[in-house]
Amino acid sequence: RHGSSCPSCQIPARHLVDNLTAMATAAPMSKFQARAPPTHSSYSVDLESPWNPDDGILEEFEIDLELAAKFYTEQACCGLLMAPYCWPVVPLVYTCLRDNSTDQVWGLWLAVSKENVYVVRRRHKSCLRCYCCDVGEIRKIIPVANVQDVMITGPAGTAVCCFVPNVLH
Repeated sequence: RHGSSCPSCQIPARHLVDNLTAMATAAPMSKFQARAPPTHSSYSVDLESPWNPDDGILEEFEIDLELAAKFYTEQACCGLLMAPYCWPVVPLVYTCLRDNSTDQVWGLWLAVSKENVYVVRRRHKSCLRCYCCDVGEIRKIIPVANVQDVMITGPAGTAVCCFVPNVLH
């Protein structure tokens, strides 16, 4: 457990507890908005909110979708470039890598209710974007009572042999 503050994020522990207490007494959200489509690539993921009124969602957490999609695309491309035997197919596979990363990120949803933390990864395309390579929807429900220690570590360094800066928490 952390002491009086979280050293990695410099947020006083009391502030975190106050926010959770305030959320526990809040009324559930009644309207859920769809995400705006990505601007730089095509997508196949459902952008409608996955939450139902029965979920009792108090707050939905936004992710920097453009930044995350760019990071995962660059990471996949650099990994591909590390293998010289893959170089001839890089121009053909790049579009799939970019679109797969976009689908993966745009399909990730995170929210909290009074009792649970919800993580949803919507069905999305993978590999060469064929129907037989689709990844099914994953819905994870974590009871708030099971959440004990949370540590947030800021991004630092690089991924894939110093080529891609780590920008995600």
